[in-house]
Amino acid sequence: MKRFHARRKDKEIDSLEELWDVLRSQKYMTVACSKDNQPYLFTVNYAFDHSKNSLYFHCAPEGKKMEYLASNPLVWGQVIEDRGYLYGKCDHNYRSVHFQGVVQVVQEEKEKMEALHLLIDQQELDPEPVKRNLTPKQIENTAIVKILIIGISGKKYTG
Repeated sequence: MKRFHARRKDKEIDSLEELWDVLRSQKYMTVACSKDNQPYLFTVNYAFDHSKNSLYFHCAPEGKKMEYLASNPLVWGQVIEDRGYLYGKCDHNYRSVHFQGVVQVVQEEKEKMEALHLLIDQQELDPEPVKRNLTPKQIENTAIVKILIIGISGKKYTG
């Protein structure tokens, strides 16, 4: 995995564990992609699987997002942990992770179910009832997209 470095070393997150902590603790990511030299940006909820160095999200199996991702599987994204504005300092307390990745639509049923469970675990306060109520039709009608992280960097300010 490629590591990118921040211009401002004082703001760089240089620990992979801290980068993963941000990815584990947040709920939304923004992903940039392109098709025919036209950019497209979307924000989705996600789950991070450290063991596979991957992020997962779900969406409809058809539509603009899937068209763009099928056309060019290379994406760039970010996750931001907003820790609040610092009044009187004209600054913001945050941690952000930026990643480059390759998109794959999950086809294998076992990985698809594991990803859905990860998504539910990362989003729900009480995930077990939601997991139990998943129907085969819901699973069949949902696309699960995996972003394999190939490059990563992060910044923070904790003034």
